Amino acid sequence: MKRILAVLMFGILVSWPLTKVQADSEAVREKLQSSESADELRNEDITRMLNETTSSDVIIAKIAVSKVAFEVSPLQVEGLRKAGVPEAIIEAMVEAMRSRPGSAAPTLTQESQESLVPDGTRIEIECAYPMSSLHFKPGDEISFRVANAIIIDGIALIEAGATATGRIEKSKRGGHWGKAGLLTWTMKSVAAVDGSQIPLRVQPMRLRGDSKGAKVATGMIVTGALLPLIAPVALLHGFKRGGDAYIPAGKRYEVYADGAATVKKRGQ
Repeated sequence: MKRILAVLMFGILVSWPLTKVQADSEAVREKLQSSESADELRNEDITRMLNETTSSDVIIAKIAVSKVAFEVSPLQVEGLRKAGVPEAIIEAMVEAMRSRPGSAAPTLTQESQESLVPDGTRIEIECAYPMSSLHFKPGDEISFRVANAIIIDGIALIEAGATATGRIEKSKRGGHWGKAGLLTWTMKSVAAVDGSQIPLRVQPMRLRGDSKGAKVATGMIVTGALLPLIAPVALLHGFKRGGDAYIPAGKRYEVYADGAATVKKRGQ
C-alpha cells in the first residue's frame, strides 16, 4: 500500500510542473496574440490620429510600416469620408489591405475603382428644349440636361450636359372660355459618367399656362351691356382659348439623388 501511494505521489510531482508549464505557455501565447492584435492599425486609429492633428503624410508613412486590420468595404469607406479622412489616406489604407497576405483583393480593387454619389445630392437641371402642353401627352418621356457637374472628391461623377429623364403625367392644352393649359411631370433618373442611371427624387412638377377666364367674362359682360340687341355676339368671347403650359429652353429646376449610388470612375 505504501509503495502504491509513493508511486502516485511521484506521478503527481512529475506531472504538476508540466501542467504548470503548459498553462503558462498558453497564457504567454494569448498575451502575445493580444499584443499583436493591439499593434495592428484599425479604422479608429486613423480617425484618432487625425483628431490629434497628425499630418496626412505621417499617417500614410505609419500605415506603410505597420500591421493593419482596416475595414475597407464600400460602407466603411463612405463612413471614413464622412468622418473627414482625406482620400490619400483612404487609398493608402486600401492599398495596405490589398497587400496584406490572404486579403480579399477583389473587394478592395472594386472599392478603389468606384465612388459614391450620396443620397440627397442636389442636382441642378435645365430644360434642353422648349416644351408645351400642346405637344405632349401623358406617358411621354422628356429630357433635361445637367447644368453643373457633380464633383465628389475631385472626380466628376455626373457631367454637365448629362441627360436627366422625366415622364409626363398630365398634359392639357389651353381650352375655350380662357381655360389655362396644364403640364405635370416627374423626374426619373440622370446619367452618370459610367452610363448608369441614378434615380431622382423630387415632388411632381406642375406648370399652368396663362388663364384668360377673367378677360373672357369681362368681355361678355361689356358686350352684352352695350349691345343688348346683339348680345349673342358676346358668346364669341367664349371661344377665346387659354394659354398652353409652356417651358422655355434653359429653365432650371432642382432635383435630388434618390438613394446612394455607386459610380465607376471614368476609365475603369
